[in-house]
Amino acid sequence: MKRMILILGILVFGLILLRYLSIKINIFGRQPSSLTYQVQSYTISNYYNDTSTIISNYIRIINDSETECFFWINRNAYDPKDMECAVKEYFYEMPIGKSNPFIDLIKCHNCNLHDMPQTQIGYNFIKNIAPNDEFIILMPNSVSDIQWYKHRFVLLPKEEVINIVKCNIPPNLMYNSAIIELMPLH
Repeated sequence: MKRMILILGILVFGLILLRYLSIKINIFGRQPSSLTYQVQSYTISNYYNDTSTIISNYIRIINDSETECFFWINRNAYDPKDMECAVKEYFYEMPIGKSNPFIDLIKCHNCNLHDMPQTQIGYNFIKNIAPNDEFIILMPNSVSDIQWYKHRFVLLPKEEVINIVKCNIPPNLMYNSAIIELMPLH
């Protein structure tokens, strides 16, 4: 808990600093040209032990476009040249250990909200990023974990995703927070 409070404090300071020193990098390949992606890394002294440091890595996704976008973390590495495949894989394929693909949750109009599974990366995590909005992802400290996650990030215009899945995604299935912390893989 103390670590999360420290990281959130650092993020607030970092976001203020980023407003002035922002460098925007588009790495999503075939995406709307105004979607931006930023990686920032901070080294902060640990207040509980003067001899150690906490390295806090986070990714800031900004939607500078005029259209809403969906963001999720695919189960497999994402090829920006084949966005339809990424959408179909995430929404229609049955993940290992699950009894339903994500599309079944989306189309379940009579589902009780209490019966919905908890948000899980690679299964039912999806974030709607509105125009001029941003989303923060707290990354693990391992370089290999960061690379593993980054190759699975998918950011696509909402309209294109809806055209592929042929239905709207209910608001109760959207991830609502403006920040998420990804866990280390090992």
